[in-house]
Amino acid sequence: MEKEMRKLLESKGKLTDKQREKQELYLAVLQYTKTETWPVTWKFNASNMTAPEAAQKIFQKTVRCSEHPLSQWLLVVQTNIKREIDTKLKLHSDYQALLPDSSLIEGESKLSITDDPDEFIVNSSKSGAILISKRILLSLQRFLEYVSSELSYTIENILEIFYLIYKSLLPEDSEEICHRLIETHILDPIWSNLIILFRIINISSEYKITEAMISHKNSDPTKFGFSSQEYIDPEVYRNSTSLLQVVVKSQSMTQKLRCLVDIAKMICGNPSTNQVNPNQRRLGADDLIPLLCYIIVKSGLPQLSSECFAIEQLFDMKYMFGEEGYALSSFLTALKYIEIRKVIDEEHDDQNKDLKE
Repeated sequence: MEKEMRKLLESKGKLTDKQREKQELYLAVLQYTKTETWPVTWKFNASNMTAPEAAQKIFQKTVRCSEHPLSQWLLVVQTNIKREIDTKLKLHSDYQALLPDSSLIEGESKLSITDDPDEFIVNSSKSGAILISKRILLSLQRFLEYVSSELSYTIENILEIFYLIYKSLLPEDSEEICHRLIETHILDPIWSNLIILFRIINISSEYKITEAMISHKNSDPTKFGFSSQEYIDPEVYRNSTSLLQVVVKSQSMTQKLRCLVDIAKMICGNPSTNQVNPNQRRLGADDLIPLLCYIIVKSGLPQLSSECFAIEQLFDMKYMFGEEGYALSSFLTALKYIEIRKVIDEEHDDQNKDLKE
């Protein structure tokens, strides 16, 4: 961070608009912090705090100060992005109304999807034919890519400047903690509309998963490839489904990701210290994916596909080499399997038909 910032400040060549913006912001923050007096006494007051608590206190002090350049810049960026997302959603409010949910699964007896060159056609025994234009989805996807890029750029800038300015006050190795604080602060006010945009872009996948949820709502884990003889306590399924509800209701990507990790640990028999897990067995990766498929199908939450897609797009991958990355990749694999489940079922039906003939 220091090396890159020094190179930016010492650059004699022509800067891009974003580089100039970053340079000006950093210089403004440097100038502002010369007048701050609270850091002088901070280290005496922080001795009894944990690393997350210390980082959070400093960050909150920064963003709650209306005169701080970082706080001002964050407010402008959040306001602009929120306005752009709101405008797009108003233009395509009809698509928002088409998003599937658990009520569709409960009241639907059959659902089928046709993939034409220009549109997706969803045939529902309850609602009739629903037409989804691929041209509109492509336009919204480009907009979402722009928004995701702006958010990633903002998070990265704030992290670099905040961490460099206050690193002498922060605990050692607290960069990841700071990243999650900044990410949550930026995304919280816009998440409810941002996830709707992700869902519209991902609407064909959500409908394919909905189709599988309707077809397999009475299936057991063996239908998804679970072959272990280990006993799985029903409480594991109930607890996992409750955590999936938290995933779709939470505004925090960090909390969503934590829930995915807790579900994976619970299924494999290695729960977090604050979890209650009635199963003492240990399952491996080969058993995890089938059980995730079963739990997701039973949850009746097709939007989980878009939630995991959004986390994958927005969460910085350099902080996901551990259990978070493993849990997310496992869920993405399970969701993709459910999405193509119809094709797998049709292949099995054809094979059985050939054997009979």
